[in-house]
Amino acid sequence: VLSERLQGSARLETTMAEQTGVITHEVNDILGRTVTTTTIHYEYEASFGIDLRNVDFSFSGSQIHFLLPSIECLNDSLTALAVEQEGSFDRRVRPDAEKIEDIKEQKRLELRAEYLTGEKLDDLRANSEQAIRDTIAAWLSETNDRYTYTFQWADQPAP
Repeated sequence: VLSERLQGSARLETTMAEQTGVITHEVNDILGRTVTTTTIHYEYEASFGIDLRNVDFSFSGSQIHFLLPSIECLNDSLTALAVEQEGSFDRRVRPDAEKIEDIKEQKRLELRAEYLTGEKLDDLRANSEQAIRDTIAAWLSETNDRYTYTFQWADQPAP
């Protein structure tokens, strides 16, 4: 039952993230003085989870040991809520719409990487383990057996 359900599933969304912030982009002249400043107020939204088709597991009595794939960003976006520009009105110096999109894209990738490392990654893993535990428990509720679960992340050494 478990193998069939895992292979028949796809990605399990385990965490939604929302964050607002401000990006400040300065353009300096050859003397290092700020000529123009662009301020972008943004909202970042993302969903993270795992691909259940890549989950391996083994049984030992009533214990199931899961080997989990890396957390993935399933979807993310960065939306500009407001864009303000100060300083020079020279179009050669000011970021155009394409440059502003590049700045937003760079920030989106930075935020994604921030969630996939360090303390935020620990939180994503804890959420994923709980979501898998809940999902598996629901799938196995059809059986009368009681199982306990252990988890190991494929990108971490075994304990």
